[in-house]
Amino acid sequence: MIIQKQLLLPAMARGFHLITDHVLRELPELGRLRAGHCTSSCSTPRPACT
Repeated sequence: MIIQKQLLLPAMARGFHLITDHVLRELPELGRLRAGHCTSSCSTPRPACT
């Protein structure tokens, strides 16, 4: 099964930010997954799968 979602993060000041809480709040189905996951950002052309 493949699930693809897009979410928007709130604007943040420059620097390093933990976004785990934002992602888990927007994607509650992640708690039901038992396999690996793929993530991508606008700065990478292809998903980085783990």
